[in-house]
Amino acid sequence: MDFLQMNNISKSFPGVKALDDVSFEIKSGEVHSLIGQNGAGKSTLMGILNGITKPDEGEILINDLVVKIDDPKDAFNLNLSIVHQEFALCNNLSVAENIFLGNEPFNKYGYIDKKKINNDAIKMLNSINVNLDTDEIVGNLNTSQWQIIEICKALAKSPKFIVMDEPTASLDESQIDNLFEIIKSLKNNGIGIIYISHKLNEIIKISDRITVLKDGKIKKTFGKENITEGLLIETMVGENIENKNSNNLEDIKEPILKLNELSHLNSFKNISFDLHKGEILGLSGLLGSGSNEILRSLFGIIELQTGEIILQDKLININNPRDAIENGIGYIPSDRKNEGLIQDNSIKDNSILTILKN
Repeated sequence: MDFLQMNNISKSFPGVKALDDVSFEIKSGEVHSLIGQNGAGKSTLMGILNGITKPDEGEILINDLVVKIDDPKDAFNLNLSIVHQEFALCNNLSVAENIFLGNEPFNKYGYIDKKKINNDAIKMLNSINVNLDTDEIVGNLNTSQWQIIEICKALAKSPKFIVMDEPTASLDESQIDNLFEIIKSLKNNGIGIIYISHKLNEIIKISDRITVLKDGKIKKTFGKENITEGLLIETMVGENIENKNSNNLEDIKEPILKLNELSHLNSFKNISFDLHKGEILGLSGLLGSGSNEILRSLFGIIELQTGEIILQDKLININNPRDAIENGIGYIPSDRKNEGLIQDNSIKDNSILTILKN
């Protein structure tokens, strides 16, 4: 049995102590979940394990031997893989080439064996019940397909331990069920999985142990017996938040936005709903159900065929994102990295993109 330990890990950034004397462990064939609010230190801890970030203090041991992880290559050589929350793919390469990127097989002539890469990629995708063209260029695919490729990249390295950071964020229910079957198979093959998610129902379903991080410190570690979402939330937040929401929806009677009979090609048809002042309205549905396209049409990214948008009792026309912005409508895309930011520009430049004329 393999055993991984992170002992007394501390890490500070200017103005904040991200991790304070954190110890975390996992053994082979186990799913040990790591949860906490945003900023609790989860990503920093996993960055240290993957060699992206260097700790100020502490050590990492595998099977009681201290190991040095200065970069992701060290982690790879120690059979550690990570499925990142942010996609790390080459959009100009194929699905198969991305899966085996940095881990390519070579033929007897010293060239990359593209036929083997394709065949192995097909076998891997079949093993997780995913039908995806391995020759397709990754830049042509959607976010859920990118997530699947990231998972396959981790599996291609034959790891002993895998970190899965929000792996279901872009998956629909059937794909999540497939992922959980994959995780069970990995467990049976002796692979340890560190699972990070904000979806507490998933955490409870898939975990053998659950560790809660709060403000850079370990708050508590639970076994899987008698765990409830309420108990996990209370441990993360530090108080019982049940029934704390005093907002009574019956008191919210003033519609601020009305969508009437919106339609767009085959994406959605005759969609109507109201958004009230002071209200958070959730749209849910499987991938391809049209919820994302509804939001994009509301922001003028895609053109509506029929329907009307009424804002504060006034009929408005939104033909492009500038129209939406001028009407006080903002949009945060699902693919924030590629659609919401200009990566080569500074934080300052990105922050003022929508108000340059001011």
